[in-house]
Amino acid sequence: VRIVWGPNDEVMPVPFNFIGSWDLCDVVVSKYPLIASVIGFILYLVIFMILRKTKIGTIVRAGVENPEMVQVMGHNIYRYFTGVFAAGSALAAIGGGMWATFVKSIHPAMGGEVIVFALIVAIIGGLGSITGSVVGALLVGLSYNYVAYLVPKAALGITMLLLVIILSIRPTGLFPEGT
Repeated sequence: VRIVWGPNDEVMPVPFNFIGSWDLCDVVVSKYPLIASVIGFILYLVIFMILRKTKIGTIVRAGVENPEMVQVMGHNIYRYFTGVFAAGSALAAIGGGMWATFVKSIHPAMGGEVIVFALIVAIIGGLGSITGSVVGALLVGLSYNYVAYLVPKAALGITMLLLVIILSIRPTGLFPEGT
């Protein structure tokens, strides 16, 4: 990336339709964060429904548990896993584009500043749980921002404290794999 585009930041403009805010019941809400949240929720619902309500989702979930049995049943599990990898890459691209628009720049180390939060979200939610990731992200994001507003120096500490409390109560996370 650095060889092709260089080490400098590239400006990522916010689309014109996403600039500004809405007044909802005397609360001013910025358009872009709300639109990004809605897009994220829609993507969550689509993935959840695919994995829970379709034959492909059943095959993929079974292939994670016992790939040999899925192969014996006549499904090429490696083809399904390739599709899952491609879908995950597409979701990462969508997330990267949304993040770039939020911070208004693209740079080679993009995402490095949030990698610790992503790990904490995955652990709090429960490894392998999509619903857990959503709940974990909401818990981490809201607790971090509320504490950052009140006591900025304690913001990262509250995230770690949340991780410790949840893992003390539920060592497998809030939603263990399969829920």
